[in-house]
Amino acid sequence: MDERINLTGAFFKRPDRTLEQCQRHYVEKHGPLICATRDFSRDVVSYTQHRRIDLAGFAPPDPDIAGVSQLLYRDLAAIREAFASPGYKDEIYPDEVRLADLSRSYVVIGPVETVIAGGEDAPLRLFRFAREGAGGHRRSYAEAIAKALSAMVAGFSQTFSLVGEDNPWASLFDGHDELRFDTEEQAQAFLSEEERIGQSPADRPGVITIAGRYRRFI
Repeated sequence: MDERINLTGAFFKRPDRTLEQCQRHYVEKHGPLICATRDFSRDVVSYTQHRRIDLAGFAPPDPDIAGVSQLLYRDLAAIREAFASPGYKDEIYPDEVRLADLSRSYVVIGPVETVIAGGEDAPLRLFRFAREGAGGHRRSYAEAIAKALSAMVAGFSQTFSLVGEDNPWASLFDGHDELRFDTEEQAQAFLSEEERIGQSPADRPGVITIAGRYRRFI
């Protein structure tokens, strides 16, 4: 497989940590550790963090969700090599255990499809994870947003989960959507308008929406 592969993970704070403690560790320690662990990160095209924020009028699906990480790799082989590396096993994984409740993580691995180009460095993201069986609407949703609301977003992409032996992790998700915004007001206006025109998937069973503040490390 020669297309770039996106690995996106939403993680929950450990029950013995506050959200603030978890997010501080995430930004100040975990991000720099990934950058410094070269046998893990050498084939990473980009590594970004999205610290969960709460938009006015929009509550997260679970108050323990702390953030969303994204690692873009050159191909699937690079993902397998990175997660089999000594650096991951000896440095990064132990720090993940210190940081998060890994039993509750959401992980999506798959190629990225651009719906609306732009907003690569936009400061705010909305991630919508679709559990298995809940993602059948996603292409029609993308077409509707591209047609009716493209002016309200800085960018929009979709990741569709790899299936079967191509996926190194057993995934409970069909994939995720990523909507990029320049301001919180822009995001709130988009959410209101898609609800008004009947295109919001927010209330669909199995769709989990998370807002995050963007930061790029690689």
